[in-house]
Amino acid sequence: MFRSGGYHLPVEEPRPQGATITIQTNSDFLGYEQAFYDVTPGLRIIFSNAETAIDGVSQPNAAPRVALFPLPHPEARHVRLLYLVRSSAADHNMAILAAPDLPRLSTACVSSKHLYSAWVPSGIALRPQSTILNHKSCACHENETGP
Repeated sequence: MFRSGGYHLPVEEPRPQGATITIQTNSDFLGYEQAFYDVTPGLRIIFSNAETAIDGVSQPNAAPRVALFPLPHPEARHVRLLYLVRSSAADHNMAILAAPDLPRLSTACVSSKHLYSAWVPSGIALRPQSTILNHKSCACHENETGP
């Protein structure tokens, strides 16, 4: 999170000191947020909870700072997180694709009546997770803003 409202963290040159590497940010950096989502039957991705950390103090949030899953198509049954690597894993873009069936999902690259696509803002990461609840597996997604 940044005072300026952006998502991309500018850092100074890392300074190695033995086995420790120190990275310094500028005064625009406030902290980071972790937001968790639940995937429900019928492919509804619903905000579950979020936590913001600023100056080492964590507190819960009632809503995510950035809405990442506004899937407007009720017929969407499949979602794909597209990870486009450029020069390295640190240089990438992400997109969210959704479609009513797998064949259409494979060709989803623009939003239309039955397809949905959206870029994830640069500086925000999505990581799929699987959580076991009462011996049932449910897919959850995490979004982090910040480093």
